Amino acid sequence: MTKRKCNYDFIKGVLIILVVWGHCCSYLSGSNYEKNLLTSYIRLFQMPLFIFMSGYFVKSVYKIDELYDRVKKIFYHIGIPYVVWTIIAFTLDLAQNNVEGSLIKSLLSHSTLLWYFGCLIICSILFWMLSLLKAYKKTMGVTAFVLVTAIIMCIPVRFFHIDFLWIFFCIGFLYRRNEAQIKEYINVHLSQAYIGLFLVAIIVLAVGYIYPTSYTFYNMSNNFFQNGIGIYSIFNSLIAIAIRYIIYSLSTLLSFVLLNLLYHVLESRHNIKKWIDVVTVLGRETLVLYAGHIVVLCCIIRTIVQQVTDGLGVLPDHPIIRYYLLCSFIAFITLVLIHWGQRVLNKNRITAVLFCGNKST
Repeated sequence: MTKRKCNYDFIKGVLIILVVWGHCCSYLSGSNYEKNLLTSYIRLFQMPLFIFMSGYFVKSVYKIDELYDRVKKIFYHIGIPYVVWTIIAFTLDLAQNNVEGSLIKSLLSHSTLLWYFGCLIICSILFWMLSLLKAYKKTMGVTAFVLVTAIIMCIPVRFFHIDFLWIFFCIGFLYRRNEAQIKEYINVHLSQAYIGLFLVAIIVLAVGYIYPTSYTFYNMSNNFFQNGIGIYSIFNSLIAIAIRYIIYSLSTLLSFVLLNLLYHVLESRHNIKKWIDVVTVLGRETLVLYAGHIVVLCCIIRTIVQQVTDGLGVLPDHPIIRYYLLCSFIAFITLVLIHWGQRVLNKNRITAVLFCGNKST
């Protein structure tokens, strides 16, 4: 049995902490999350690195039966909790009279709250189908992969953000496939690797500073050339798409390397190792933490905190230190409550399947 790599759990733990904290900043009291330099930098790598890690662990499929087993497994692991948590969020909003329009339409709109689950399911199934096609006929599989990737990248489907994140899922798979060669090259050319890492960091910091509000999933392709260059032309749109993926890819790989280095540096320090273990545990519980914090923040805490922030005199449109400290406190409480709740849910087989995914299937 292969030993679990704790550094990757640590990376996912850091990411889920940033996601919860970021959602606290954006959801609570209507804070304008994108208009801040710190959160703009976090957005550069946060979700791309999450899907990168999922692609890192994905495995190819070579037989039809194997594809069926994988689809069944992901349905139990992610599909069932996705549906259950969505229904819970809808029910809580319905109880607070926050549902507008028809119930069916509102329920479908609530499904986008946990969009990452849908994105991960579709990316995984699509990858397995393409790998199966490649197993039967390599040329046809590679051609289909290139065409599908080009279509997804260039046509703004915006269905669970697959148009944006599919490429990072593939990069994660390709990285793992060539990880040994990459590490060998870095060991041989260590000084060049450090120089390259430094240059990438400078590029990411510079672009993030120049375009602090550009890095959102929806308007990235239209922000670079909007001043008299003709953003609606195909050529300029393709350039914008290329720049978007280059910047995001550089920031994703940079954060992946830096978080790996951070883990190995902190792991050797015994006085803080217990905190590293806590983050690692959170990284193993990302499914419930992601779903739970969305439901808790959107449907329960937001209303309460709006009153608290208004009482404290916090101006959410212009984030200040006091507001960030409040969001950090709420994020900490949210993580603790959901972690405790997951332990309770896992004690019962039915609730473990419904809320946490059936790990035994």
